[in-house]
Amino acid sequence: ISAFPGLGPNLWHQRKVIKYKGIPRWKIVDTTNYTGKLPIEQHWNISPEFAGNVFIEAFDKKRNKIRPASSPGWFSVLYGQKSGFQQKIFSTGGNFLETVIELI
Repeated sequence: ISAFPGLGPNLWHQRKVIKYKGIPRWKIVDTTNYTGKLPIEQHWNISPEFAGNVFIEAFDKKRNKIRPASSPGWFSVLYGQKSGFQQKIFSTGGNFLETVIELI
């Protein structure tokens, strides 16, 4: 998609999602042509109820593992009710971010 007009003209972002057959595993690959100073990020909002059952890791273009940061986030089980939790944020200075999510 063409996106992020505030960061410059003609920027695009592509997301590819791969679901592995027969196992609860997904690969999410984000690619962009952005070459500016800001990092690209993936924010993952995993319900605290399932956090112990989710394995998640991310890599940059050179297959270097990216260590997640934590930030306060929100989730809602019922409309109008929100609860706080810690979201995972993967960030890289490049233009490629690959994340693997697996239910364990």
